[in-house]
Amino acid sequence: MQTGVYPRFPRVKSYLARKMFESDHLAEWRCDGLPRVERFIKEGAGFQFDYMTPPQPPLLTYTIWTLAGDLHHYWLALRYAAIKNALGTGTDWFELWRRAAAVGYWKSTYNCAGYLLACQKNPDFRNQALDNFEFTVPPVATCLVLGWRDRAIRLAKIIDEVGEGFYSPVLWNYKSLTQHFVLRLVREWQGIPQGKTPDWMKAEPAFEALLKNWRTKDPEKVRPPLLAALDRHTWQTQNRSYAADSLPTSSDHYETTQAYEPYEVLAVMKLREMHGLENPAIKHILTSTPLGQLPPETPEYTEPLLDDIYQQAKKDNSYV
Repeated sequence: MQTGVYPRFPRVKSYLARKMFESDHLAEWRCDGLPRVERFIKEGAGFQFDYMTPPQPPLLTYTIWTLAGDLHHYWLALRYAAIKNALGTGTDWFELWRRAAAVGYWKSTYNCAGYLLACQKNPDFRNQALDNFEFTVPPVATCLVLGWRDRAIRLAKIIDEVGEGFYSPVLWNYKSLTQHFVLRLVREWQGIPQGKTPDWMKAEPAFEALLKNWRTKDPEKVRPPLLAALDRHTWQTQNRSYAADSLPTSSDHYETTQAYEPYEVLAVMKLREMHGLENPAIKHILTSTPLGQLPPETPEYTEPLLDDIYQQAKKDNSYV
């Protein structure tokens, strides 16, 4: 069993020195993804486009999945900017983080809605795995941690709808225990029957202990599994393997944006806080930055662009 912080887990200084933080990802998104999104707002899905300039035939058809992909890059751009500020100066990051959380909620919703629409049109599509599962679930936790309970519940519900009872092969293709833990935690919180959980999904003792004991009044009872989950997070930020025989030991997180966001641990602590339960004081490399602390509750974030996208998207897809 892996214990302690992963020895090669990047410290803040070396993490921020990586090339990914050098680019202005928001400026790149405004030039690339935003024009397609604005066209979607005006025309809806179905227009022809190409990622190349000038366009090269055959052209592609813009769908709600394409929209989810464009918003995914907006989400990442906001996260890069927020993380750089949070880990660097410790200032001017929270509003960017809120924006990213809102974009993450919608891009994950549209990803699931696109999948469900594809299944409606072709039932055989149920044999396909949900694309980007590892990126679709974390916004559930981020919304919950910010106090956006309704969004967290709605997003978890549509992901479960994709999974047809939580444990279909659609989601089994992604044996990311952290992401499945978040979904199981929300179901437990909401009193939704879990059904028969596959054995591999119960392979992490820390997660099982937290699912069982997160409501305990004794904060010391959850301290060990919270610390173990934090340690595990550092081990799960290695580059993910896409080998055909990839097992649950594959990394759950992409090191680029999720390394210093222990969203699974913060989700547990937020639920305890919501229920008036004391959280243990925890000292860990992941709790030493603003990203590893419970933030103040804030209203759900929105902006005109996201509102306009939603108004158009719901015309094209009843699952939105």
